[in-house]
Amino acid sequence: MSTSLEISFKMSDNKTKTLRINNPLADPTREKIEPVMEEILALNAYGDDKVSMAAIKGAKVRDTAVIFEA
Repeated sequence: MSTSLEISFKMSDNKTKTLRINNPLADPTREKIEPVMEEILALNAYGDDKVSMAAIKGAKVRDTAVIFEA
């Protein structure tokens, strides 16, 4: 089983940008994650001249069972 943390941002064009962090720290909470997301938002880390990061959308932990890898 593989665990990842997905953090999502609303972009100025109303699309969503999701960043996936593999093997996150144990016990992720809103109190731990939201300040980091606010920093990423303030940096406009994934924006460009036409589209910018507009707002925090959410975060979730996803467990994935790997069946096989080539």
